[in-house]
Amino acid sequence: MVIRLAHYSGRYLDAIKFYNDFVSGTTTNSVLQPLSLALRGGALFRTDKTKEAAYVFSEAFSASTEFAGTAYLREYNYANAIEWFKKSPDKKSLLIHKNPFIDLLYDQEEQLAKELKFSTSKLAFAESMLLLMKQAETDKNVKARYMFMMAKCSQKKIPKPVYSDYFNYNWDHLDAAEKLYWLRFKRNRHFPQLVKDNANTVFYREA
Repeated sequence: MVIRLAHYSGRYLDAIKFYNDFVSGTTTNSVLQPLSLALRGGALFRTDKTKEAAYVFSEAFSASTEFAGTAYLREYNYANAIEWFKKSPDKKSLLIHKNPFIDLLYDQEEQLAKELKFSTSKLAFAESMLLLMKQAETDKNVKARYMFMMAKCSQKKIPKPVYSDYFNYNWDHLDAAEKLYWLRFKRNRHFPQLVKDNANTVFYREA
């Protein structure tokens, strides 16, 4: 990384310039983001811009804690995610405006009309998920409900063929794609497990 090379070779003004030219303004969630920001802070400190350096170091710490928490969240390690999110000095960076518990036929990234005023945080989501996991360990009905939701979510991940994708193709391709879709939809690995482990629960009989 050119910023690191410049910084550790004592070319602090170049390190700052490289950050401003190549990193500043990017929106990727790479682990290199907080590292690059910290290197910029170090270069500012070395060039006697201590106040600006202190601000940059604060930003870098906030970015690194949010990144670590999100990484644990993606691994379903909610306890560690909570620990890191709580360390973040910038709670605004943890805000999310999509309801993670809403039940949709197909997932979408855009906000729904009912979500325009909705707000929660990654920390609140991780805390809720940890609580739900603990409930599932002791309550068979809750565990059955979560297994059912997991099965439905995995079905939503299967891309369903749509007319526009086959507009210029032979209709046989669309028919074949729809047959494959329903085959994959029915071969859900979670439903057999749901039946095996939870057939005697109240939730399963009602569902």
